[in-house]
Amino acid sequence: MQKIYEIIIGALISKLISFTFDKIDKIIENEINGRSSRKVNDR
Repeated sequence: MQKIYEIIIGALISKLISFTFDKIDKIIENEINGRSSRKVNDR
């Protein structure tokens, strides 16, 4: 029975980690795009 719980918790944690990394990637991408567009506007 404990094995099932370990599998479920492991799956949830891996889902959460991948979701978090997706969010971080999006934020970094937005930051880079924002900076590059700002540099273009400054010229």
